[in-house]
Amino acid sequence: MQGKELLSKMFRNYFVLVTLINAVIFVSGSIAQPDARFGYSAFIMPLIYAFAGILPQAIMYARRELSIKEVLLRKFIQLLLIELFVNGIILGENALRPEYTDFLKTISVCVVLVYVFANIISWVLDNASAKKLTRELTEFQKKNQYDKSENVG
Repeated sequence: MQGKELLSKMFRNYFVLVTLINAVIFVSGSIAQPDARFGYSAFIMPLIYAFAGILPQAIMYARRELSIKEVLLRKFIQLLLIELFVNGIILGENALRPEYTDFLKTISVCVVLVYVFANIISWVLDNASAKKLTRELTEFQKKNQYDKSENVG
């Protein structure tokens, strides 16, 4: 993936991540602490988490087409970096304390779920865009072929 395409995808994925993170916070919060209430400052955290989630996407930058193995390896590294960033933001140095192990596991599972859903959504959007582009190209080629045959006759 190259410069402009990568930035465009990062921008789109940022908003997908914000939405998914808000959903995860709502569901997990409703289960764990249904009566809890927060101030307006709580609205900024999903934006920060999403930013931490898109930064590792830069690892997908390449000047050439990547092989499937290279893409999978980079996706795995990307997930590890996201885990480190998000857990670091949420827990900081507490992530290493034994009493936070269950919380760390919960956050890690949520990060993996959001990562998987975000990649699925991204794939669906990319696939729809590719199909549309292919359809438009086919129509253009047919029209161009038709215009050439009119000029010959």
